[in-house]
Amino acid sequence: MTKKFIMTAIERKNKEFINKLNSENLKLNVCSGLDYRENFVNLDIGDKDIYDHAIKVDVIHDITKSPYPFKDKAFSYIYMHNSLEHFEKDMVPKIVKELCRITRSGGVVNIIVPYFTNYVNPRDLTHKSLFVYETFQTSCMNEYVQSVDTKLILTNNKFFKFLNRIINLNKKLIKIYERFFCYMIVAQELNVKIKVK
Repeated sequence: MTKKFIMTAIERKNKEFINKLNSENLKLNVCSGLDYRENFVNLDIGDKDIYDHAIKVDVIHDITKSPYPFKDKAFSYIYMHNSLEHFEKDMVPKIVKELCRITRSGGVVNIIVPYFTNYVNPRDLTHKSLFVYETFQTSCMNEYVQSVDTKLILTNNKFFKFLNRIINLNKKLIKIYERFFCYMIVAQELNVKIKVK
């Protein structure tokens, strides 16, 4: 009974917050964790992150549960940074599909995930999925997706960022990198921008 009461209170708070939203340019920060963003709706599973740090959120919802508490095409931009890797592989396309459902036509779902050779993957036992360049072009396509633009981020070091531009010149370079060099020159992240129909 207590759990049901708590869920009802959370749902009521979510509904009150969502009803106040009426902007033309709504943005959503999914799995916000410690990255609370102003001018965004910040969504997470609770008021603590996976490491038990207290976090500030606007809407509490488990993104493995569909539908999300938002109307179709509610957001013009959705941002998800270093979160999708914490979900099982079979959940990834479902989560992406639901994010696309709540994104306006012409809007963007921006997902940043660690590249599969990134050193954090074996170190962080909460990582359940690994991502390569082609992951989002193949397994995450759905009826909402117009196009997918994936950029490989080799480094965030300001002196070597030019390498990111070089590797992303064309898909052939990325395929050669993934086939022969990805364990020698380890990439950091994939920055995926999904444009919605």
